[in-house]
Formats: sequence, structure tokens, C-alpha cells
Amino acid sequence: MTIKVSIIVACSRPSFLAFSLPLFLNQTSVNDFEIIIVGRINELIDMLQEDSRLKLIYSKEGHPNKLRNLGIKVARASLIAFLDDDTLPQIGWIDALYSNSEKYSNTVLTGPEYPFPNANTFTKTVYKVASSRYLELTKGHIHTIEEEVHWYEVPFCNCVIPLSILQKAGGLDEEIPWHMDDFHFFSFFKENIKYVNIPTMSVYHDRYPSSLKSYIKYKWRLRTETGEKIITHPEIYLQIPPIKWAFIAMVSIFFSIFILMFFSPFTILLLLFTFLLFCFVSSGVSVGVVPLRDFFIASLVFFLVYSLTALGILYGAIRGTYKTYF
Repeated sequence: MTIKVSIIVACSRPSFLAFSLPLFLNQTSVNDFEIIIVGRINELIDMLQEDSRLKLIYSKEGHPNKLRNLGIKVARASLIAFLDDDTLPQIGWIDALYSNSEKYSNTVLTGPEYPFPNANTFTKTVYKVASSRYLELTKGHIHTIEEEVHWYEVPFCNCVIPLSILQKAGGLDEEIPWHMDDFHFFSFFKENIKYVNIPTMSVYHDRYPSSLKSYIKYKWRLRTETGEKIITHPEIYLQIPPIKWAFIAMVSIFFSIFILMFFSPFTILLLLFTFLLFCFVSSGVSVGVVPLRDFFIASLVFFLVYSLTALGILYGAIRGTYKTYF
């Protein structure tokens, strides 16, 4: 039997895969694909039922690209799909992959990500806010229209790449910091291949925090990493147009500090209410009959992202400068 696609998962969280893999395998009776799981698979051996579509490879390597390269070496298909070990393809994902890989040649395919159906209210609100183009100025992770996207809008947690492209690149870079793996790889091919978003190639992904505290920690880590990478890898990060948004956020924060210092309390309250209203409308949460709680959560999340972006990137840039030059 000819294998059409090899799905490679770098595994560091086997307990989640033990939950999600059976759900995915039971979605379809198609047998012309293989799932190659590379990493800490000891726990999976006892948890999963035997399935001819599964191939488990043990490795103690920690870098996702090292694990992915091991999977590429044993892959039998001419199409390679990458999923994270905390994602679950939605029903129809594999069918969308098949039909669109025939429709688009020499093309990298990706699809949107959604929170799991059992996510709490905060997580779902964070997702709605994250879906606003005003927030990130990028379609990555959230786009729901079939159209061509930019190279920096394709994540390794849900993408399909022709094997020929991977071979041309000599595999994935195993030295690059793990949180730069997708940006680093796709930046080399940005003008030579197409990137297309397929709405039906969607996945559930456990990437939206479930509480305000975890959200602040998550965004702070991302923004400080971005600030550091602007300094350490400017050849990649300064190519990304949405990075300009970070500087807009910085100007906004410093302007806010100026207002707090020189304006009257009434003016400050009026400006704050206006900004919260802007945050809410821009957040992507449906306007209409909206609970007051959702108004404040959406506005707060939007405001926090702006604040954490400004402060986090500034701190990360300082940290990156220190590491690079001192």
C-alpha cells in the first residue's frame, strides 16, 4: 500500500498524546497514512492499542527539530505533516490534507487552531481576543479563509510540507532555539514557495491559558523572547512586518504614562473608558448582547497584551543585547 502522508509528532508530553491519538485515529478508516511519534514514547507503548498506522521511535533528545529529523528519515510518504504533541486534528483534517495537497503543488499548507471544546470561559475569551487582527497584525494560528498567507504565519504545530522542500533544505536546523524553529525554516523559502491556509485543516490546540495569571506569564515569556530575538537574530525577525506593532505598543504605553502624569483624573477616566471600548471592539468578541463580565475580560486581555508587548520586548531587547555584546 502506498503511504500518502507521514505525520510526524515530536513527543515530550506522552500523556496528552495517549488521550488525543485514539480520538484522531477513530475519526477515519483511511489507512494510507502513517503517524510517526518520536521522543519519550515509553508511556505510550502501554497506553495505546496496536495500530498499523502508528510508528513509535524512542529518543531522549529534547530539541523538537532533532526529533522531527529522526521522523523524516524513516518517513515513507512524499508529503510530511507536522503536529505538536498537544494538538488534536478536528474531524475532516486528513481529508482536507489529501484534497488540497493535490490542488496545490510545491506548497506548504496550514490551518487554524481552536481551543478545546471543554475549555473554560477565560480560555475561550482569550481565543476570541487572540483572533483579532488588531491584536497581532498576523493571520498565524487564527485565519479561517482559504487563501495564500505569509511565511511567518505558518506554525510547525499544524502544517504539511512536501518532502522535496525538506530535502532541499537539508532537513531542519537542530541548533536554532526551539521557539524559532518555524520562523527560521520558512524564512529561507519565503519567495520560492507558496503558503496556503486551509480552513478545514483545523486543529484543537492547548495554547490558550486558562487563567489570568497563567496568561500574563505566557505572554510575558513570548514577548521577552521576541525582544531578545530581535537583537540576536535580526536577519529573521526584522523581516516580519507585524514586529512594527511592537513599537506601536511601546509608544502607546509611554503615551499612557505621560497622560497619567499631566492630565486630570476625569480626563484620565474618560480616556481609559474610551480605550477599553476600543479594546473590546477590536478584541473580536461579538458586539451585541454581551455580559458585562465578557466586556471587561476582553478589554483587559487586549490591554494586557499591549502592555506586556511593550515592556516585554523592551526587557527582552536589553537581555539580548547583554547576551550578544557583553
